[in-house]
Amino acid sequence: MAILYELSGETTAAIGEYQLTANRFGRSEVAPLAMLRCAKLRIRLRDYDGARKELLDLVDRYPDCDSLDEAYLSLGQANMDSGNLPEAIRILTKLYYLGLSRSSKVQSCLIIGRCFYEQEKYDQACEWLVEYFKL
Repeated sequence: MAILYELSGETTAAIGEYQLTANRFGRSEVAPLAMLRCAKLRIRLRDYDGARKELLDLVDRYPDCDSLDEAYLSLGQANMDSGNLPEAIRILTKLYYLGLSRSSKVQSCLIIGRCFYEQEKYDQACEWLVEYFKL
């Protein structure tokens, strides 16, 4: 139902269904996926606090899920979009060093570089952007 609500543009109803799915099937592999989708919808609605809570809960409850790298990227993005650049850098640096996937390392470097650039820390921004191009 959540996917149907999402596709029909009923975002708040979709969020509710994703939360219901995650709670009802907490031991299933669909739970972290539902939580991730819910958080991404919250980010789209600019509900960064809600997205952060959902994503922090996801990485805490499901540290071995297949979409962990995507959860950390979304968490970093939510922090960056809300203006919490130091927290975005911290989370994405952790993701970089976890080395979950090459793609997540590349994306982490780019976003970290952007965060440092926005803080006017150009030397650090350059370091991360050089790493981005190396990868």
